[in-house]
Amino acid sequence: MEKFLKQIASLGICSDRNVHSFQLRNEGEVGIFLGILIKNTGPSEFSLTQPGLIEKVLKVTGMSDANGTHTPTTGAPVGADLDGVDFKEDWEYASVVGMLMYLAANTRADIEYAVHQAARFTHKPKHSHALAIKRILCYLKNTKDMGMILRPNGYFRLS
Repeated sequence: MEKFLKQIASLGICSDRNVHSFQLRNEGEVGIFLGILIKNTGPSEFSLTQPGLIEKVLKVTGMSDANGTHTPTTGAPVGADLDGVDFKEDWEYASVVGMLMYLAANTRADIEYAVHQAARFTHKPKHSHALAIKRILCYLKNTKDMGMILRPNGYFRLS
């Protein structure tokens, strides 16, 4: 803890004059930040999840009672489907894609490919694109407590 306090002090205090360059205070554990639930799961290990946003997108799309699935996509790329049946859902396609992109960018890298495949058709979605979104949602329903694990070690690198 002393090392942590020294690091905080080094950000805002000049050591020779004890002058603050900006205000900074330790407010304890983070908890939730920008909708991301941050839990300390071990020594130097943090879990980042977004169960609230997953619940919200499931509710918006009427998929709260859907069955889960084990993968976010069938594996085949989502096509343009120019002659396909029009999109006729009660939810806004672009809004749901936006929520899924926020999830993918922050805590759920496992859905990035599937979300970006569906996002390509935001301008004129078809029924097949709604099915792709629903597949992602079924996967999220099955894995809503999963997220990203961070283990800070003083070095910035992806592994």
